Amino acid sequence: MKKILKLIDKHDSISMLIWLIILTSTFAFYHNMGANDELWNFSSIYKMYNGCIIYKDINVIITPLFFIVGEILFKLLGANYLVFRLYEGVIIYTFLLFIMYQVFKKLKLQKINSAIYTTAIGLIMLIKTFDGEYNILSVAFVILGIYYLISNKKLYKQGITQGIITFLIFMTKQNVAVYYLIGLMLWQLIEKNEFKAKIKLIITEIGTLLILILTFFSAMQTIGIWNDFINYAFLGVKEFATHNVIDPQNAKIPIIITIQIIIITGIIKISKIPITEEQWRNTKILVIFSILMQMISYPIFNIIHILNANIVFLVFIVYEIDTIIQILIEDIGIRRKLNIIKKCLLFFAILTITLVNVYINTVYIYTVLIKCEYFPKTEPYYGALIKQTKKQNIEEILNYIKEQNNNGFEVKIISYYSNLYMNLLKRNNGDLDLPFYGNMGKKGEDGLIEKISELKNTKILILTHEDKIYQESKKITDYIRNNLIYEKTIEQFSIFKTK
Repeated sequence: MKKILKLIDKHDSISMLIWLIILTSTFAFYHNMGANDELWNFSSIYKMYNGCIIYKDINVIITPLFFIVGEILFKLLGANYLVFRLYEGVIIYTFLLFIMYQVFKKLKLQKINSAIYTTAIGLIMLIKTFDGEYNILSVAFVILGIYYLISNKKLYKQGITQGIITFLIFMTKQNVAVYYLIGLMLWQLIEKNEFKAKIKLIITEIGTLLILILTFFSAMQTIGIWNDFINYAFLGVKEFATHNVIDPQNAKIPIIITIQIIIITGIIKISKIPITEEQWRNTKILVIFSILMQMISYPIFNIIHILNANIVFLVFIVYEIDTIIQILIEDIGIRRKLNIIKKCLLFFAILTITLVNVYINTVYIYTVLIKCEYFPKTEPYYGALIKQTKKQNIEEILNYIKEQNNNGFEVKIISYYSNLYMNLLKRNNGDLDLPFYGNMGKKGEDGLIEKISELKNTKILILTHEDKIYQESKKITDYIRNNLIYEKTIEQFSIFKTK
């Protein structure tokens, strides 16, 4: 047993990687699909796989790395929900948590503590947000950047490294890159380096970033989607920020957390706790990025966005608590007892979650992948679970669409439900498939209304009851109700016919 423990400790990174794959795969697959962020992200990648061009044919509003990697995986492993959940639920989350573990070690926390903290944060994230989309990937790159800041490498190498990491964040989600770059510049300015060295470092970072961004922009121009990219990724931002405040009450949370960070930092600074210069340096890095990452929750302010915005904050809190405990507990005997308790706790967590993983995924493999009780291997939703009522709903709507097509009518579903049906038909209706505020480019709602007014021989389906969960445009649905001919309802939709 001691030999096994020594081997695990010696190769802790490999052991942790294996454990994190077990942890993330426990939550990744066995849950019902629905009309939500997971479906919309899957749909964009699936449309790209089927030949549609991002930004030109698909109204994606962020930079493309998440979607490009997803398309590559679809081409390598298959274009279905199984592969997508492997990507978003296992690969992205494992990457995030593995980098987090390395950060804890770089902060000089004990390996056992680093493993426990990483597991605890992972459980918090996975229980609440089991799908690791582009927000999670962008934060993973932020954590990677913090890792290299803590490493404190030579300035020239640091400048190039940070420029590359900022570019990766930009390519994943553009606004997060802005917050990260601001934090990076603030840190470089307060770091104890000579002024000339600071300026050289900042120039190296920004220069590296600009070269990479300009290369990316040139590629966009070369393949003919530059204008479309700018239209969706930047020109719809005002409409997105104006209309998409979902829960104003939650908007107070980032402010409260920022105040808490400042108070905690102040207490640490003025207290007589003997923290080292290196520990104070690490604290300042985590404080800067914990505060700036609060901006990720803007403007949606729902629980998932707030949780994503506070991943760095969780690292900060854990580090400060661990540092203080290690300083206060000097008795070697107590430390040994605590280590035994921690090892038993981690062992129990690993054993329990592994058993749950084996049970859940055995059922999943047998019912979903082998027996195909939900979707066959030939369909894009292979690997997904779905409620029987939702499956019947899909069949009803698809039958209606096929019937109308046979009668010479096109059918457009202008709702966040649209992709649920369009993926099975391998169709793409661009903006109409996701008519959210901010997803319609520079012309916004008026541009989409113009497209609708030009439709001929078309049946349009909109939600009978107004959407109060997401960000559908009320102006568009009101235009359809007031200007098109109402026919009847089907499932959750009202059907209107173009004049």
